[in-house]
Amino acid sequence: KNFTIINKTNKIRIMFPNGGELLEANSPTTIIWEANGLKSNLFKILFSSNGGYTWERIESRVLNTDEYFWSVPNIESENCKIKIIAVENEDIIDISEYEFTISKKPDLKISSPSSDSEYYFKENMEINWNTVNVRGKKVNIYYSINKGKTWRTIQRGVSNNGFFNWNIPKIDTTSHFSKIKVELANNINIKDINNGFFTLYGIPEIKVKSPQSSNLIIEDKTNYKVIWESKNIRENRINLYYSIDLGLSWKPIAIDISNKGYHNWSIPTLKTADCIFKVESTIESDIFSISGSSLKITEKPLILIKNKLDNFNFNLSDSIILSWESYNLSDKYLDISYSIDSGESWNTIH
Repeated sequence: KNFTIINKTNKIRIMFPNGGELLEANSPTTIIWEANGLKSNLFKILFSSNGGYTWERIESRVLNTDEYFWSVPNIESENCKIKIIAVENEDIIDISEYEFTISKKPDLKISSPSSDSEYYFKENMEINWNTVNVRGKKVNIYYSINKGKTWRTIQRGVSNNGFFNWNIPKIDTTSHFSKIKVELANNINIKDINNGFFTLYGIPEIKVKSPQSSNLIIEDKTNYKVIWESKNIRENRINLYYSIDLGLSWKPIAIDISNKGYHNWSIPTLKTADCIFKVESTIESDIFSISGSSLKITEKPLILIKNKLDNFNFNLSDSIILSWESYNLSDKYLDISYSIDSGESWNTIH
């Protein structure tokens, strides 16, 4: 059977207040935590109003009920933290991950989204906030993708119930510097902007660029560079496939690779085939692109004249520079001939 090893410092997890919350001074609230597999049934609870520089005791022997009814002190501070310690082993401990606020004056504080979080088009973001000592029943919510220099409206007149589910809209370019602002609808001076930045990913796109035309012929057992363009791909990981039956079935070239925009494909033994490519997002398989032209692969001896001579008229003493490509030939020498009767007979040039 499987068993679990838990770091002793993680056996206690403070759930509330764990950072970003706004608590009303001189009012009741409930401290909530989780404890995993502890023998101890008693905890100490401590409080700091200066970011953990000093601590004062709230209670020294609390039963492990995963919550404690606390009378919030009558202070004003944005640097508050809670610490919980197991009485029988003081190495088992947890502290609020971020600072929370206690306020006596009318105030509003955003608790989520948190810094460095990531969100994608069509997903929902839960926006959470707290208010104290305010009369307003409505709030306005905005977002910014440029560090708060400009703001776009999410919704005005939202009920001031502390949460809002935002269906993330289409954004062309991914922003790693996004922010949320919540303000009271009847007093826009009472507002808050979330700490740090979160990432909003734009609409994902992929476009296969090669081959440019279906006239390209290449030998099997050689290398070919597959090229594509993309943006806003989740985790920037892609899968690359080829098909020799016009996309009825796909065979992998490379799975879950870094999205560099190209891949050097070592062509396997495919004999003679028309090959197309598909590039898809590893995380979102419905985001993909298929090449518009096919790559012709050959194992047979082949000569391809590159000159376009159709409907050309030439005079005596005119010169033509002939060019060609050849594949899988066993000889280093070629014969060049011309015909004046549509190929019925041939005259040697060289």
